Amino acid sequence: MGESSGHDDPGSSARSKAQSRTGGAEDRRARLYELDRILDALEQLNLKEARELPPALHKELVALGLSAPAHPNITALIEGVWELQEQLLQS
Repeated sequence: MGESSGHDDPGSSARSKAQSRTGGAEDRRARLYELDRILDALEQLNLKEARELPPALHKELVALGLSAPAHPNITALIEGVWELQEQLLQS
């Protein structure tokens, strides 16, 4: 009594799919923006010939799934971020 099966509006499924695609594009843009910001930080460290990562940047890289040892190869980390960006751009 008064319960809806969720099938009352034939356009609701199409709207849900469109919202899902839009949300996915927004998520991908946000992730690309995050990767750009991290890439910029790594490039600045590389220019300064830094030998260590700031703790916050280290945490972000690990969260992305990149290996970030105490004394990392900054160039290798930059390449790892580029690979992540490429994967997002191809999806």
